[in-house]
Amino acid sequence: MSDSVQKETLAERLGRYFTGRGFLRVETHTESMKIYYTGTDASAYLVWMIMPEAVEEMTKELYQKRLETIRKTFTGGTFQDVHVLALLFTKRPEKAREIAADTSFWIVDEAYGRLIIYEDQMADYLGIRSVIEQNLHFGADIRNEDGMQKKGVLAESANTVTGVQIKGAKTAGVQFGVKKGGIRRPSGDARFTAGVRKALVGKPYMTTALVAVTVIMFILQSFNESWRSLGANAWTRIFDKQEYYRLFTCMFLHANIEHLVNNMLSLYVIGSILEESLGHWKYLIAYFLSGITASITSCCYYRMAGEYTYSIGASGAIFGITGIFVIWLLLSPEQRARISPVRIGLFLVLTVSQLGVFRGLTNSESTIDYAAHVGGFVFGTVFGLLWMAFQKLSGHRRQRKWRQD
Repeated sequence: MSDSVQKETLAERLGRYFTGRGFLRVETHTESMKIYYTGTDASAYLVWMIMPEAVEEMTKELYQKRLETIRKTFTGGTFQDVHVLALLFTKRPEKAREIAADTSFWIVDEAYGRLIIYEDQMADYLGIRSVIEQNLHFGADIRNEDGMQKKGVLAESANTVTGVQIKGAKTAGVQFGVKKGGIRRPSGDARFTAGVRKALVGKPYMTTALVAVTVIMFILQSFNESWRSLGANAWTRIFDKQEYYRLFTCMFLHANIEHLVNNMLSLYVIGSILEESLGHWKYLIAYFLSGITASITSCCYYRMAGEYTYSIGASGAIFGITGIFVIWLLLSPEQRARISPVRIGLFLVLTVSQLGVFRGLTNSESTIDYAAHVGGFVFGTVFGLLWMAFQKLSGHRRQRKWRQD
């Protein structure tokens, strides 16, 4: 197989990978450069693939000019922040490195079938590193600033950009044209904005699954009332009988249809927002940890109070993700800008409803497990604060890199 065929095969495979995961392709009217992008309402993440013929003809000045034009094109439209990774295909890695110096770039060395990532570059970007490695002969090649290979060393970098995996998108039909070394603005900004917004709507798979499972459990428990007592959170059963599974199962049981509907509405409204930002699995972990923490808090409180109670419902876990949501609203302008006023208003209404509508959970005067609510909410706020601190820490070097670009 010739080198040119191998190159095209890899580029085509990457193209299929991007489009299959909701990336949009920018039409450049040339096969020597390909641009794919995805992102959120505020940020765009681009992969700029530069083929060997373009690398050979390109100078550092031309590279910088085209990069700047790409950035201006996107920041002048829908996005506030634009992140670009240049992926240079070449048999002359040193030339590619010289051209792309001081920017974010990886090199696909076609002479040896390897991906070259320098130590000062991102260790991963949108999860595409493994895809590239699987289609090359020798995988990744980590090098230091002097260009020397470092065997067995994985590049650790705070510049890593991960977690943006938006599926099911359709091409927005944005047309760019290469002209005089640059890329002109898309024709029809309205169409560009509408198409991008439509394409970048994430799907809250985990939130939908949680709602579906909880509704199914409610239907099943209606045929067997004993499920409530068998799965409810009760400190006497947990501390005395070591039935720890109750800390988890109580999240999927509800007292009545009003209880269920209110919880599921709150879960979907808040959860769908957080899942898009945290990612599917991190969000699911945060939800379950919030619920378990709420259950433990409830057990400890009522044991100390000497009250014998049975508690059911997902509200402890929901108050956990509510805590994360509140922290983001108060302390994260970037996250706040992504949330529409309508969703914020609906969130406030549902939160107020969560505080006072539940009745019939016990025979006591108050049927609300406030201890579980507080436990879940406190856990969520701590989780939200730690998550923001982690994001700031890991994004500090990345932001400096973008400014250099």
